[in-house]
Amino acid sequence: MNSQKQKKGSSKAENVEGLDKPLRFLSAREIYLIDKLLSSVGTFGEVRLTVKDGRLRFAASTKSYDALKLEHHDLDVPG
Repeated sequence: MNSQKQKKGSSKAENVEGLDKPLRFLSAREIYLIDKLLSSVGTFGEVRLTVKDGRLRFAASTKSYDALKLEHHDLDVPG
């Protein structure tokens, strides 16, 4: 079931291999996306999920650095 085609308020569940219970809100694709975002934040950061009309609409990640322990080579910026 594609969550983008899922009707608002739908209670259909998606069976995902390896889970004891079927998923009611997230698709396997969305879980994969969230997992990738969580692994990208490194030691410290956050992942924000935005739900609109009963569906996951946006996912964003923020990677943070400890300013007291920051080294120039730790940053992901050129220079």
